[in-house]
Amino acid sequence: MPRSGACRRWWPRWGTASRGRASLTYFDRYVPVLILFNLAILATASLPTTLAGYRENGVLRRMRTTPVGPARVLTAQLVANFAIAVVAMVLFVAVAGLGFGVDLPKHLLGFTLAWLLAAAALLAIGLLITALAPGRGPATAIGTVLFFPMMFFAGLWVPISQMSPLLRNIAHYTPLGAGMGAFQDAYLGHFRPSCRC
Repeated sequence: MPRSGACRRWWPRWGTASRGRASLTYFDRYVPVLILFNLAILATASLPTTLAGYRENGVLRRMRTTPVGPARVLTAQLVANFAIAVVAMVLFVAVAGLGFGVDLPKHLLGFTLAWLLAAAALLAIGLLITALAPGRGPATAIGTVLFFPMMFFAGLWVPISQMSPLLRNIAHYTPLGAGMGAFQDAYLGHFRPSCRC
């Protein structure tokens, strides 16, 4: 079919075209972005909206009268979101490797550590949104306002390496921008757990 032939001609160029940082291809760069995208969605949309909805509907207040208690409900939500993020991350890496030939990170320990720190930072932001928002609507609004700038500084639209020096410096101090830099370092095999000062 002509369309499938066009796809076959296009995908190799996309995967091996211009290389920005060392030997990272476009796919190498955007697999971490997609992993961070999933974390950001969970942290800014799923988690705070669900928990704020519980509070708005009086679920947490009613839980105080049961042996379960609200703390266990909150913990269960955190664990559920964390588990979804883990499954999504494994799927992204597996599909990228099997379907598009993207290599595994050369520094697997660094990649895992970077992912855990990014997940912890983003879930903490989700809990902060939950604490500040009086209900589901405000939680959704706050999460949406935070989501797009964070994804911009993660390099979703413009790779961090192609940003202006000012934006690049700002990106390094955001959770997703720092996570993206650590992911790319891990892919290249020279992950260093040090701050960018």
